[in-house]
Amino acid sequence: MDVLTDQQKKEFEKLRKSHEKQLKRQNEYIKNNYDRFGFALPKGQKAIIENHYKSRGFKNITEYIKALIENDLKTPAE
Repeated sequence: MDVLTDQQKKEFEKLRKSHEKQLKRQNEYIKNNYDRFGFALPKGQKAIIENHYKSRGFKNITEYIKALIENDLKTPAE
């Protein structure tokens, strides 16, 4: 027995397709406007780093890494 009526199924499918299009647009925007980095850490490091950046007042890892890089770029090379 179907839980949804045919009309509800059509509405659901319409919403799903709309959401898919929105995600596609967002991903395209990100691809065209941002550079991405990915890296791996040994197990257990993630929790240590999360605690550290939160204790320093950063909301997320991206904010923390951006601040570290900006500060490093301001420091003259030895």
